[in-house]
Amino acid sequence: MSDTSILDAVKAFLKPIIAEAIQEAGNNADTETVAMPAADLAPSDAATAAEQTPAKPSAKDVSDAERDEMMSKYYTVDDVKAILHIGTTSVYNLFKRKKLTKMKCLGKTVVLRTELDNAVEAQDVYRYSHKK
Repeated sequence: MSDTSILDAVKAFLKPIIAEAIQEAGNNADTETVAMPAADLAPSDAATAAEQTPAKPSAKDVSDAERDEMMSKYYTVDDVKAILHIGTTSVYNLFKRKKLTKMKCLGKTVVLRTELDNAVEAQDVYRYSHKK
């Protein structure tokens, strides 16, 4: 077998697996959106991927009033750092240990206000937690 036929066979095998993973990642609300470039897909797959990708407003398409209303439900990473008196690495460690759920809103990593407030009240997250 030639190298190109092996590559074609691998691509044909992996395409449905990758497409399913992308669709599953898009359906998962607590993670960041993963998108495959349309150039990597076959023409029929590119059309299907475009139909499945939900239209999200970009930061440029949103007015200041709408931005303030959307962001009033969330704390940014900088807000979490200020509230808990911790650094950026510690905030992302909370995400990694699943103490907090990170989301993307208008291109920023955010946490639901209610989630952080409840976690602080329940003492799930606080400063100087050295347990891993």
